[in-house]
Amino acid sequence: MARPLDALVIGGDHHAVEALGLQAALVDMPEKGLVPELCEAFGAILRAVRTRPVLSAMAFYTGIWGLFSLVVSWMPTILMKAGWPQAVAGLFSSSASLAGIITAVAFGLLSYRVTGRRKLIIVLAGFTTAAFVGLLCFSVAMGNYTLAAVSLPLIGLAAYAGASLSLTAANESVDGEHVGAVNGLVLGCALLVGGVLYPYAVGAIRDMTGSFTAGFLAVAISTFLLCVVAPLFGFDEGKSQVQSPEAAVRSEVPAAEAA
Repeated sequence: MARPLDALVIGGDHHAVEALGLQAALVDMPEKGLVPELCEAFGAILRAVRTRPVLSAMAFYTGIWGLFSLVVSWMPTILMKAGWPQAVAGLFSSSASLAGIITAVAFGLLSYRVTGRRKLIIVLAGFTTAAFVGLLCFSVAMGNYTLAAVSLPLIGLAAYAGASLSLTAANESVDGEHVGAVNGLVLGCALLVGGVLYPYAVGAIRDMTGSFTAGFLAVAISTFLLCVVAPLFGFDEGKSQVQSPEAAVRSEVPAAEAA
């Protein structure tokens, strides 16, 4: 005797079989935890975007990552056109990252000691970075490439100091299980916008004007806006009040027990 499923197939009702299979797959998905995990991850991203320290870190990292991408992309070309050997031009172009390691580690270790002064330090680091970018712009415009090379490690020292504290504050503004989402937002935004847009924009401005000066000036202005203005008005010293559903449940349990 043919089974009901065989009858459906023999009768040509393939759509009914597909519907049964789809229904079974949808029923199995929550048991596997795929849909709840995806929804939770998406909710974590939305909650992270609503916190001011995370937004501030996204802006700060976009500014410095765009700056470093610009330096690595165009400074070797500028220095080599000025007659510098290729190896020396490459070394000085990477000096911002080499010098920045010092302040990144130092301020990362001191982050808990300066909790109440993070905003001030981040804003000062951003202002110092913007000032040294202005010095870089001036030196490129004047053709003083030795001064331009000297300004690069100074940019790295200032930028990485603020970046370390900014990311620490962003991670501490959310619950522990959402730190990964915060890191993904901050670094992803910096890589996508700063790592792609900045070198392209400066190259396009160079094609239109025939000089790197206007492009570097635009980068100096954007550095000031993203690394000084954004942390100044968008940074919050306190921990975010936006809780995840799990954290809210955990906070309600002691209250219910006490009652």
